[in-house]
Amino acid sequence: MFARLKLWSRRLLAHQAGFPPPHSSVVIRKDVAIPMDDGVTLYATQYVPATAGDYPTVLIRSPWGRGWKNAPFSLLYGYVAQRFAERGYIVILQDVRSAHDSPAANLVPHENEQRDGQATIRWLVQQPWFSGRLGLWGASYLGYVQWAVLAAELPTIEVLALVPTTTATNWFPIFHPDGALALDTLLRLQFTSALVHFPRWRMLHALLTQEARLAHAFARLPLTEASPTLPPVPGFDFAAVMERTDLDDPLWQRIDLHDQIATNDAHIHLIAGWHDIFLREQLADYQTLRAAGKQPYLTIGPWHHTSQDLGAYSIRTALAWFDTHLKGDKEKLPTHPVTLFVQGANRWQNLQEWPPATISLSYFIEQQGQLVASQPSHDSSFDRYTYDPAQPTPTIGGPVLAPRAGQQNNGPIEARSDVLTYTSERLTNPLTIMGTPEVHLYVTSSAASTDFFVRLCDVTADNRSLNVTDGFIRLTWSAKEMGQCHKVTIRLWPTAYEFAPGNRLRIQIASGAHPRWNRNLGVASPTFTETSIYSAEQQIHHDHHSPSKLLLPVFRERT
Repeated sequence: MFARLKLWSRRLLAHQAGFPPPHSSVVIRKDVAIPMDDGVTLYATQYVPATAGDYPTVLIRSPWGRGWKNAPFSLLYGYVAQRFAERGYIVILQDVRSAHDSPAANLVPHENEQRDGQATIRWLVQQPWFSGRLGLWGASYLGYVQWAVLAAELPTIEVLALVPTTTATNWFPIFHPDGALALDTLLRLQFTSALVHFPRWRMLHALLTQEARLAHAFARLPLTEASPTLPPVPGFDFAAVMERTDLDDPLWQRIDLHDQIATNDAHIHLIAGWHDIFLREQLADYQTLRAAGKQPYLTIGPWHHTSQDLGAYSIRTALAWFDTHLKGDKEKLPTHPVTLFVQGANRWQNLQEWPPATISLSYFIEQQGQLVASQPSHDSSFDRYTYDPAQPTPTIGGPVLAPRAGQQNNGPIEARSDVLTYTSERLTNPLTIMGTPEVHLYVTSSAASTDFFVRLCDVTADNRSLNVTDGFIRLTWSAKEMGQCHKVTIRLWPTAYEFAPGNRLRIQIASGAHPRWNRNLGVASPTFTETSIYSAEQQIHHDHHSPSKLLLPVFRERT
């Protein structure tokens, strides 16, 4: 009776999450020892369908621990492992090096994953229950370890299928985007990673005080003092990551897998989010595979990195992907290799590739906060504002790890005196964009170093200004260049969005988006030990000689 009730409850949960119904109970084997090449042992939990059969294997390698003693973070992956096992997969949920039961010896995040992943798969191949068919699943760091396995020299496997979710092969631009520092990403990742090592009573207190402690760290000068104000992560120095600002630094070169992922014939389905911190680099990985003649599948949804519904979608997609390639159920293969969620219209769009063919549409910045279709005809026109690093322009929403990520109402930001806005007339027809918008600005600055942040928004009928996509550039001037007018091009993040009739387009222009990017102090050669602050007098030109404009990639579906 109890077994039937348990199976019924699992079927109900599966239906609510959109999973196919389970067809087996699960046997769990804890603390399975897996030897690495250097003598270190990594531990795993094995989930096996109770019904005998020849099952494919799903490998999940995680830094978040296993079981109740590492709760609450570890419970998510135990839940995922059981969902796969109930549907006919043997699942290995393995600690990566340094995670909880597995030792911290020789810990350098990312650097061990190729070697350890390769050793794990050699161990799998030797197991009598291994069928030769292997799937890899996971998001963020768990997605990076999938790429690490793909880039390694592997033993013969009959079929290999991957579902890298909200992740990338190259993490340098994640921490050091656009010539700046991703302060929000770096410090939130440190705080979350430290929480895993806390006793539960301390973890609860830390979660309740997290935002206040982070706000204090974000405001800290010099920046070298920001990371030490937060709980440390055993075996890892986040301050060192902050100070490694050169892409050619040996650390970044060692862990960059971008050029190594196209050497294998694995079946790959990438899952990304329009507001995810990894979006740009994940699409670069997609293009790398395409350029090498591969046919990866790509799904981009309306998610940010911690969206609650992203996990369930990733599991559903992975089940269909593994059923297709590891079990031969070709009916579950998506009809198109690219599936996008078109924001604004709230619909899914199937495509053959990303980006699709588009035409360019220009909107010009004009006087009195206008965004117009025709180029200005008058001379010498500009708007000005003052950027004060002591009160840095904040940001709301977008691809951040902060609680208010994704699409948000930007009204509070637009009310600030250090933010300019330019708004179009109401649209008479739907306007769908797909791709990477650009903004060409003609700017003048009094500072030796300065930033420009541009955000495209959708102004709704009830006057909410919802962020669609944005971009950022950090500039340094010589003494001669300061005060001169310069043309700069800012590539916004990729997007797919439909502006509805009656809505208006708006772009914001500011010189900060703190703490998503660290604030510019106005110093010509800034260091992380800098404490001096210089305000910047900024001008945005919009005349016949300096036509600042927005360029949109307009999508028109073929009939």
